[in-house]
Amino acid sequence: MRLLLLVLLVTAHAWADSPLDALSHLSRSTHWTIVQTIPLHFPAFHPQGLVRHQDHFYLTSVDTQAHQGHLFVFDSTGQLQTDVPLGRGDDYHPGGIDCDGQALWVPVAEYRPDSHALIYRVDLRTLRPELQFEVNDHVGALSCVNHQLQGATWGSRRFFTWTVKGHLLSQVDNRSHYIDFQDCKHVEGPWTLCSGLSETIEGLEVVNLRTGERLIQVPMTLKTPADVPMLRNPMTWEWTGDRLRLYVVPEDDASTLYVLEP
Repeated sequence: MRLLLLVLLVTAHAWADSPLDALSHLSRSTHWTIVQTIPLHFPAFHPQGLVRHQDHFYLTSVDTQAHQGHLFVFDSTGQLQTDVPLGRGDDYHPGGIDCDGQALWVPVAEYRPDSHALIYRVDLRTLRPELQFEVNDHVGALSCVNHQLQGATWGSRRFFTWTVKGHLLSQVDNRSHYIDFQDCKHVEGPWTLCSGLSETIEGLEVVNLRTGERLIQVPMTLKTPADVPMLRNPMTWEWTGDRLRLYVVPEDDASTLYVLEP
């Protein structure tokens, strides 16, 4: 089984001076050009969350046959460096992840809505998962925002904000039914970039997970050659000062790394 990392490369407009500004210039009519492909050289099961830190990528995934969660660490050539087991008992489904610069924050939940989740901190130096707190709900994605954690449930029906020790600061219902969030990453201020899809559309959304306020919604219709939505699985992004990059892994088995420019 072969899986390829998919990268979406968004060239910001010349006047974009921040990632938020660059995101605001995207639209459904944005045309994408494939400029590069990169394979992953290991079986990655069903990918869930993705982070890039320095020269490595961190990918959470679930093996649905073995009921086992994984944190894969691989380099920029797609070579696997480390495979860290995740989960406990029925909590074996990792979700979307984020990084605070020192550690990864990873939810691992039961594979059903309205259930239970473990929230792990994984130090980037040791890669040792340390359980921080538990949640009586399915947490499908986490974002690190201003030294707090924000999470979305199965189907993104509820948003939570906690301290890093697990003290609940807020809970709001999601009144939008645009997309179900798969992976969320902090952008700036209170804003988080989330990706995902519903039954009819895939897209990006910039949202304040503490209040539920929406700032930007970008529908996408981009598919892989196998006709899989690009935003079906995990996503991460980076801002280089003049362009915004999105990295995605849409397919479970064989896929293709697409570097796309509008």
